[in-house]
Amino acid sequence: MRHIIRSLFSTSPVSRRRWLVLAGVTVGALVAAAPAFGQCSCPIAYVTNQYSNTISVVDTGVNTVIATLGTTNVENQPSDIAITPDGTRAYFTRLGSNILSVINTDPSSSLFDTVTPINTQTGGTAPLGIAITPDDGTRAYVANESTNDVSVIDTNPSSPTYNRLIAIIPVGTDPVEVAVSRNGEKVYVTNQGSNSVSVINTDTNKVVDTIPLGSSKPGGVAFAPYGHFAYMANQNENTVSVIDTITNKVIDTIKVGTTPLLIAFSPHRHLAYVTNSGSNSVSVIDTDTDKVVQTIPVGTYPAGVAVTRDGNRVYVVNFNFGDAGSVSVIDTKPTSPTFNTVLKTIEVQSGPREIVITPFGVEYCR
Repeated sequence: MRHIIRSLFSTSPVSRRRWLVLAGVTVGALVAAAPAFGQCSCPIAYVTNQYSNTISVVDTGVNTVIATLGTTNVENQPSDIAITPDGTRAYFTRLGSNILSVINTDPSSSLFDTVTPINTQTGGTAPLGIAITPDDGTRAYVANESTNDVSVIDTNPSSPTYNRLIAIIPVGTDPVEVAVSRNGEKVYVTNQGSNSVSVINTDTNKVVDTIPLGSSKPGGVAFAPYGHFAYMANQNENTVSVIDTITNKVIDTIKVGTTPLLIAFSPHRHLAYVTNSGSNSVSVIDTDTDKVVQTIPVGTYPAGVAVTRDGNRVYVVNFNFGDAGSVSVIDTKPTSPTFNTVLKTIEVQSGPREIVITPFGVEYCR
């Protein structure tokens, strides 16, 4: 069986593709472990495992994998994943099949943790990054790397076009990551091939501006939960750019670790967490001063990162190329004696790429 391999965030001039693809892996049906679904009082984390074509389900209360989703609706390289604001559905891209699937993440539902493909293809080829409008959760934006466009999916359950493709937006070359502003009015798309950010107006679903970035090879981008700023990882320059989202201009550049990939913010504290894949670390940025205040060692080739709703834990996915991947759990509670250290490393399956955390049950944890 032929395997198609694509370098993950490769800097090689031969391959500018970012993610490793492994086709033809056979994965069994759902494999569950105790505790059973519905018994979790803490938020659940979902980790996409691109090599093994599975999704690991982690109970963040005990920091243990409680199930592995491995059905035909997961296979074909699960890549990026995003959750709706109400926490009831998680959409993930499937790089090898050019379609999306959705996980029922509502613990009160009888269909909890079931996976279903949505009713349409994404419209583009090689879907990677995905983001859902945070204000109302009614649209998902998907970056299609090979076709240089963004698909817009209707994610409003009350809509007659629910879970269907409603628009395709041409952007720059090799779009890989996407983020939506807090008010849902603006989308940023990082284009690695053209070293730029496409700015999309969500009212018209058209590109209204392009931010040039030199030769930075932009990766992850995220809007801060406060103010009017977005932060973007520059893989070639080992920096993070700060963008004023009113003017769509870069206003500051922050030196971080080697080959930064993705970024997540603390919901309440003015902190950003940046995964540095080349130096196996996480840079902690104080967004009031735009300075790195700490660097935290984690596992091999950190990629995805997510912060709990209370801001007291950060979960970092370690890709680890070929071997079993892992998730580093960082204590980010300022009053804790283990503040900004890794509390636990959770083993998941091979090639973990991204992670999301549901908002449910946070009041019962820690």
